Amino acid sequence: ATIRNNIFTRGIDLFKSSGSNTLENNIFYGSYLRNCGSCTFNNNISFGGSNDSLPLIYTGSNNLIGQDPLFENAPLSYTPGLERNYNWNLKSTSPAKGTGKDSKDMGIYGGSNPATVSGNADIPIVVEFDVENTIVPAGGKVKVKIISTKPE
Repeated sequence: ATIRNNIFTRGIDLFKSSGSNTLENNIFYGSYLRNCGSCTFNNNISFGGSNDSLPLIYTGSNNLIGQDPLFENAPLSYTPGLERNYNWNLKSTSPAKGTGKDSKDMGIYGGSNPATVSGNADIPIVVEFDVENTIVPAGGKVKVKIISTKPE
């Protein structure tokens, strides 16, 4: 799977047994990564997490490690559940501006389906993502439960 143009604000452990993944143009903000056995990280930025070392433990290139993405108004320490109250736009001086794949911005305002000014992309908003079987035999199927809502 290719996972691109997201902002991760909590621990990331969903790739545990899901095979090969490529993560690009994402922002890891106060989050940590683990158990991503066959992951490749390209053009991501990580800051404020307990594991700001993508190139040291994972393959990939052009990652910005330990650099503040400089959001307009999103404190590193915030109250979970209030993410919509913050401004996740990148400041003009952000190191994540224009440094993603194909010179796009990293995070939710870059890529082929950028979020709108309201903060909601014109695509379904994933509110829950659960991998139901974390151990999958060769040739088996990964069972995933996804709950989403439509943009406001």
